Amino acid sequence: MKTLQYVKSFTAQPKQKSKFCVMCANVATQIACFEVGDNVTVVEKYCDTCISNIKKGL
Repeated sequence: MKTLQYVKSFTAQPKQKSKFCVMCANVATQIACFEVGDNVTVVEKYCDTCISNIKKGL
């Protein structure tokens, strides 16, 4: 089970390729860090709509 640690804004650097939301494939605007156990952290990128759904589920 993963536990949300924090969320912060994300903007790709000018020379980077765009990053996409893991749920819907829109352009990512937020980074969420999750604790998954044994001191392992997973970082996922989300759009504004999907991150709000993640926060509601807590």
